[in-house]
Amino acid sequence: MRIERHDVDATALAAAETGFAERIAGDVRRMRHDEHPARGWWSVAGAFLDYLGARSLRSPALEGKDAQAALGSAAAAALAALELTLFPGRPVDVFIDYAGVGVSYGGEFERRTGPEAGRRTCPSRRLAGRAVSGSPSPGVGPQRRHLHHGRCAVARP
Repeated sequence: MRIERHDVDATALAAAETGFAERIAGDVRRMRHDEHPARGWWSVAGAFLDYLGARSLRSPALEGKDAQAALGSAAAAALAALELTLFPGRPVDVFIDYAGVGVSYGGEFERRTGPEAGRRTCPSRRLAGRAVSGSPSPGVGPQRRHLHHGRCAVARP
């Protein structure tokens, strides 16, 4: 099977992979003091996806423990962003296997309102669901994501 890809500068690829483990561990540790942790966890998830994208150029199947740990950690970060956004009063524990670092929140963050509040929830759900199910399918179990008036909603059968 041939996978079409856009051209990526070799320097950008090297930057995404070089020192990634140390960089991401530092990013996760800084999340303990982040004033906007939902946004920060989404950024951490994005860093993992950039890393996986760079690795996929060498090995499109993304096999191996490193790739699986990175995908699972991306999902954990995205799920943390989702939980902190949707359930602001609840305690949230986040552990990033790839970095071996965790962060706990005691529910001290308030819910954001307005159009920005739901912008990242659908991608977070999709990423977390794919990592858990191991499936590239857009739906997770009986749930499907739908765009409704510019917002993501979960439909259950």
